[in-house]
Amino acid sequence: MTNHISIIDNNNEINNNTTNKWSRKIGFGLLTFFGMLVGFYGLAMPILTPIFAQGSVVHANFLLQSQTLLYFHFIGAGIALLISPIQFYLYKRFKTAHRIMGRIYGLSVLFGAIGALNMAQTAYGGLISTWGLSILAILWIVFTGMAIYFAIKRDIKAHKRWIIRSVALTFAALTLRVISPFIGLVVDDMTTSQIVYWLSWIINLLLAEIWIVKKKL
Repeated sequence: MTNHISIIDNNNEINNNTTNKWSRKIGFGLLTFFGMLVGFYGLAMPILTPIFAQGSVVHANFLLQSQTLLYFHFIGAGIALLISPIQFYLYKRFKTAHRIMGRIYGLSVLFGAIGALNMAQTAYGGLISTWGLSILAILWIVFTGMAIYFAIKRDIKAHKRWIIRSVALTFAALTLRVISPFIGLVVDDMTTSQIVYWLSWIINLLLAEIWIVKKKL
């Protein structure tokens, strides 16, 4: 009888582990898919911005900024979004490719963050939006720099912690686009911008820290 109960418990544990494994795979797959969509959207923004500017105050504001720095952000952030999910797949299987892509990711973040700092100065929503985007851009550079530093030092555990934080900020672009329509249902466009320019990266960092603690990284 005891052996029978033990077998049932073991089977239940196996089923739960299998379910959790597939849930993680599906969640990661969806995150990767939508992240890449936003990444390709960012890469296309140099072409799309003049079109969107005809019906959007936010996009019209882009045309008043330095186009070079604007493209820094769109292209840098777009590449970072495309690369980051691939990196989590590569790091155990193809270490050389992981290191090469890591360098590209670091440069993409640097250019993307420099462009974001420029965009933040005239962000729709005034100083509240400016500070939200500026802090995001600065933390993005710092966290990515820390991840690279610990990778060079071969402290892989610390590298994992900081790269998770960096990628969380990279994916603020996705979170921003997910939550904006819902917040826009209850407040005006300017208030929506002020809220999402803070909330998009704060939510992601909180989730990243929960993940780091849960996985004991």
